Amino acid sequence: MGDAELDEGNIWEAIADQATQGLGNVTWVVDFNRQSLDRVVPGVKVHQWQVQFLAAGWQVIEVKYGRKLQAKFKEEHGEDLRAWIDAMPNEQYQSLFALKGEELRQRFLEGAPEGAKAAVAGVSDEDLAPLVKDLGGHDLASMLEAYRQADATTDRPTVIFAYTVKGWGLPSAGNPRNHSALMSTEQVNEMRARTQLTMATEWDRIPEDTAAGRWCNARAQHLERPRPDGHLSIAVPERVETRSPSKPISTQEGFGRIVTSLSRDEAVAKYLVTTAPDVATSTNLAGFINRAGVYSPDEIRDWNEDDPMLKWSQHPQGQHIELGISEMNLFLLLGQLGLSWDLSNQPLLPIGTVYDPFVCRGLDAFIYGTYSGSRFIIAGTPAGVTLAPEGGAHQSTITASIGMELPGVTFIEPGYLGALDWLLCDSLQRIASGETDSSAYFRLSTRPLDQAPFEAARTRLGEKVLRRQVLAGGYRLHDAFAARPDLRESNAPVVHLAASGAVIPEALAAAAELADEGVAAHVVDVTSLDRLYAAWRSGLAAGVRSASVPAYPLILREIFPEKAPVVTIHDAASHAMAWIGSALGVPAVPLGVDKFGQSGSVSELYELFDLTSGSIVNAALAALALE
Repeated sequence: MGDAELDEGNIWEAIADQATQGLGNVTWVVDFNRQSLDRVVPGVKVHQWQVQFLAAGWQVIEVKYGRKLQAKFKEEHGEDLRAWIDAMPNEQYQSLFALKGEELRQRFLEGAPEGAKAAVAGVSDEDLAPLVKDLGGHDLASMLEAYRQADATTDRPTVIFAYTVKGWGLPSAGNPRNHSALMSTEQVNEMRARTQLTMATEWDRIPEDTAAGRWCNARAQHLERPRPDGHLSIAVPERVETRSPSKPISTQEGFGRIVTSLSRDEAVAKYLVTTAPDVATSTNLAGFINRAGVYSPDEIRDWNEDDPMLKWSQHPQGQHIELGISEMNLFLLLGQLGLSWDLSNQPLLPIGTVYDPFVCRGLDAFIYGTYSGSRFIIAGTPAGVTLAPEGGAHQSTITASIGMELPGVTFIEPGYLGALDWLLCDSLQRIASGETDSSAYFRLSTRPLDQAPFEAARTRLGEKVLRRQVLAGGYRLHDAFAARPDLRESNAPVVHLAASGAVIPEALAAAAELADEGVAAHVVDVTSLDRLYAAWRSGLAAGVRSASVPAYPLILREIFPEKAPVVTIHDAASHAMAWIGSALGVPAVPLGVDKFGQSGSVSELYELFDLTSGSIVNAALAALALE
């Protein structure tokens, strides 16, 4: 990595985490050229960084000088020369790279003590430049020795600070503005001559009949490995909860139950790995931890072994990785666990949990992981202002938009345990099957919901149809005409209430109120805005590319069969669902959370953000008025 990258805070979050302890097969090489993109860096912080690595339990190796300077330091006045170079400001040292001969000598010795001057008095002008610029990062023997030292240390990670010159071997070496500098044609031709290459040969392989060619071929064969299979020949069950709970249950609690149940499936369990940034128990992973244990390089005694609720058993076979409070580390780890198929041919089914507002805190690593093709599941919970008492800092509003817009990730927000069960098992099966873009982001809640409406929909639609629609992104939870045939007979005005997640009870209550007012309000439970939008967008894109009439997706025809106004209800930014009106070609009134949250009760916050049944009724009447 570049030394300027050590200015980034997420580097130090990773280094400081206890989970990195004991990683003896990890070696970082810092390309320490002391230049950033814009300038020569003043006040080099190498000693500060080295101390921080040491404090975190890392081995620190410094490769500062090459063999020429090391030999010179052993001669008379050599220590004076070393002290002078060590004390020289970085800006002054970097300025030497463009100089030669007497000009270089004068700049190098400007302000130097007599001992340093004496050390190079016998060095010719021709030999001075290679000596002064002899840094360890460009000395192969010095670097190999550092690698051997790193390999010999197996109980902790290693960082090697390799001092280098940015642009080494090029005319722009050490120039503060060389980051975007391009070589001229003359400079390129000079380099070809120096390296004995021509335009015809510069991309050739090293001749195989030479010692170098034979060595390269041998190393290539040694490093070659078969392409990873990329999929597991296992069948994740379609669902693991065989009965609907008789009491209300939240999706967060249901998530924990499902993951724990999956740990009892022998085919699936051995591939499961969970992780959390110090929120495992508060996001309902305790059941899985009790069964699978916590990963540790060594077995560690649990001094609270009598705790009846949680067995924090730490050992090398543990399948939960506990992190400190760093969401960046969470997504860095999930990204790598999700790439273990490709990097080490080790299939895994990674699952992480995080407080939903702090998805934003780890977004950089989240994006990078999915961009790299990583496959994992993240549960953001609890989400929205439904986490009412904790105030705006812990109430997520924009995360639904992040989930929908992030490529390679499917955003999912179910309200009921049965739907969550199907969706989570299906997501794991997609990862196991090696599907690309199979990461999933579940946005969950701690609000317990009565499961009876979902079971009524199961009875009305049938198990097969309901599951297909749930996985496709939504289903009709409440059919106003089935519940109140008189509304059909009276040709009542129709409106759709499309709700997602924790606010579904308010939509159902509003539908009942509207029925009493003579309005047929169908309630659609949107389980995945992402999949609904993708289905609509796919048809539009196909029409654009083929210059034909866009196809209308089956799932939207099924769950919105009547052409009627729609109200969208979401404990998130209102625009996340606002597109549904455009997709249906009808008036729409989006309800959601478009300001920072407050501390209060659920009912108080729903009142504040127009998420109550009364507000939904008014929105439905407004939508009907827009027809």
